[in-house]
Amino acid sequence: MDTELLKVSLRQGALFLPTMSGLETRNPVCVETLAFVAEMRRLGYTLSEPLLRAVDGLTEEERGEVIDAMNTVLGTKLNWASLVKGWLVPTGETRWDHFVTFMANVLKDEMDIKGTTLPCGHLIPDNTFPMERYNGCPFCGTPFQTADFVYKGQGTKLKVLELWGGGELLQHFQNLLQSPVPLDATQLDSLKTLLKYFVSGVQECRSVGVQTIVQNSGVQEFGSSGVQTIVQNSGVQESGVAGVQTIVQDFQEWSLPPIGVKETLVAVADALIEGGRGDLAGKLFTSPRDILRYLWYRHTGNIQIVKPSTILDQTISNQHINRVHTKISIFKDKYEKLKLKYTRPWCKMVAQWLNGLEMPLDQQLEVMHTDRGMWVRFIRALRLAEYAKKPEMEQLRVLLDRFYREDYSVWQGELDQYREQGNAEETLRLLSQRPGVFARSLFSTMLWFGRERVIDAFHKVLPQVAPRLLLTLGGQAELWFDRNQQRVARILSGIKKQLPPHALLNHYSDEELQRMKEDVVQLYLEAMRQHFAVQECSRTIYIDPELFDIPVSVGDRSDTIQDTSSALQGQRFKVQGDHVRLFMQWGEGLPEQWLDMDLSCFIVSDDGYDTCAYFNLTTEGAKHSGDIQHIPDQVGTAEYIELSLPELQKRGAKQVIFTCNAYSDGAISPNLKVGWMSCEHPMSVSDETGVAYDPSTVDHCVRISETNLDEGLVFGVLDVNEREITWIEVGFDGQTVLNQNPMLVNSYLERLRHKPTIGQVLSIKAEVQNLTRTDNPEEATECYTLAWAKDTAAVSRLLLE
Repeated sequence: MDTELLKVSLRQGALFLPTMSGLETRNPVCVETLAFVAEMRRLGYTLSEPLLRAVDGLTEEERGEVIDAMNTVLGTKLNWASLVKGWLVPTGETRWDHFVTFMANVLKDEMDIKGTTLPCGHLIPDNTFPMERYNGCPFCGTPFQTADFVYKGQGTKLKVLELWGGGELLQHFQNLLQSPVPLDATQLDSLKTLLKYFVSGVQECRSVGVQTIVQNSGVQEFGSSGVQTIVQNSGVQESGVAGVQTIVQDFQEWSLPPIGVKETLVAVADALIEGGRGDLAGKLFTSPRDILRYLWYRHTGNIQIVKPSTILDQTISNQHINRVHTKISIFKDKYEKLKLKYTRPWCKMVAQWLNGLEMPLDQQLEVMHTDRGMWVRFIRALRLAEYAKKPEMEQLRVLLDRFYREDYSVWQGELDQYREQGNAEETLRLLSQRPGVFARSLFSTMLWFGRERVIDAFHKVLPQVAPRLLLTLGGQAELWFDRNQQRVARILSGIKKQLPPHALLNHYSDEELQRMKEDVVQLYLEAMRQHFAVQECSRTIYIDPELFDIPVSVGDRSDTIQDTSSALQGQRFKVQGDHVRLFMQWGEGLPEQWLDMDLSCFIVSDDGYDTCAYFNLTTEGAKHSGDIQHIPDQVGTAEYIELSLPELQKRGAKQVIFTCNAYSDGAISPNLKVGWMSCEHPMSVSDETGVAYDPSTVDHCVRISETNLDEGLVFGVLDVNEREITWIEVGFDGQTVLNQNPMLVNSYLERLRHKPTIGQVLSIKAEVQNLTRTDNPEEATECYTLAWAKDTAAVSRLLLE
């Protein structure tokens, strides 16, 4: 059983099984299958009827492989021991204990101090820390004990897993490729996994049983999944092993489905190049910016073009202020890693890509101007001037010659000039040439030149504007035109900043601003009605009520990876029971070292703020499991915080903001897992190891990606009175919870809550297409459930393509 493919399907609430023979098996199921179901329940999952039958057809070894893969994905094989044993009962440690211990270690060679010397070398004086309560050193946070178990089966709300075969896997692959919005980190990770198996090479396909997928699925199943075109374009008339080899090997005959956005194109191009087909990858690029985006992604892992200066600045800001020598050393290391070095084959391949672009030269030069500094470095590193001298590279030669002479005009420069001059006619003329830019600058342009003139000009280009942009405009108009509302902007490094309201808002009355809001909303509604009017429709529709709480995935991409779910920012989770348990696990696969990550929470009340963190382990309504600063070898370590809702309500708490931080140098550790658990019944904590993790009680969990540059991350907000948690992702600078800004978090929450939800957009679809709403999903010809919404790429294709 391949863990990577299982992980892709698990994110969508399913299990991928390459063989489908279990669908026609004995009844009742065998004892071994019942044991498998029992173990899955202990992990927090139950099986649908088709999946149960499919599992019943597996061998005992195959069922064991599925369980092993599930345990790997859920992290049950890692070390989840905390610093304090049975930490729900506070140890009573104080700052005085830390001060006395510090002085004792300074004077221990000069004085006879009674106490316990630990393996880390620190002397813990008598009558300070209660050492019988610790798994490690309470002074330096070094753990000495690890745990080889976790709790299982305490959860009462089981997640239902569906069956995925070859058709569903390929359909998901196609949805990701054709998503009309940029993929978030989870979707991109899934796409790269599927590209590796379906594009990179026949040997890899053999290793994961893709031959079996084709053999057992057949052309009809491919057709029902929308992938028949792939098979036909490959020259394959029937399924089977030979068909797979043709699909993978004959790239000249094989054409991918249309790729939705430029960011997705980067991942596809990388898979083709890894498969030795750089010439085909070049055909995907339509502009120099596509090529630059890919080269930078290949070099840094960033799907967006984040300039080297931004990366270096963020790297430096993530270091301790007082460590000057460390800052200089880390800066030099990062600077060396960002240097560009290419082999001759790579130089030739990129030169051929640029020489083969069909975009007019004037447009190419304008596109390159935006990133002129980066292009100068890439041209030098790729030796493009040398290749431009070759007879077959005439277009490249002209491009470089005009680029260095700056023999071109820049559309953005002309636009800025006319805008500053107050020339409304020329500004709107230029904006009408590029509807996407017009949409992104619509709000500010309305303030510059007045509502009626701008709205009339925008109406003319409305059919050319992508629905995703209009959806964003409709959701943000209410906040943007409010002169008292702070705005939230996400800079390229991933950090979110708070901006004041636009200065020109003060030049308009409340009535005029209200009309601007209404005009934008009407534009959005008109565009969505036009969008759904041309779609094929049926008769009845079912919309899951939970979809009215899930925002459409536009404009707030997540940079974290969700291995066990697929939630959207702004999605709300009801708390089960009276307690919420935050958890953080980090250090998997790393050698023993100082790597201090901190789990904290910020408690917001009417009378002020309070924290539960490494410097304040116990406060009313919150308890911390202890500050671990060093990680053990390979298995990582964990911290927890227990929140008691009755105690929080008693003290008048309104919100609890969940955060994690990198206290040690650098950004948050890659592969760090953070999330929360809740259960109707009290959750156990080990009195021997402090383990408090149970995968069956996990509501939501995310993993930090390797390209993350954040030093701090807000990953959830608990509304104490409503007893619900909103998952958000707000990166911020700073080494402790005190560096995050609650006002920024609440501004971002307001932004998410004003975004149109999936249920609202589906309601527009039902209205336009005259569909009859039904409360019974089995009676509906179009059924939109929470399980369907988990595939956010499929949602985007339906609502925004």
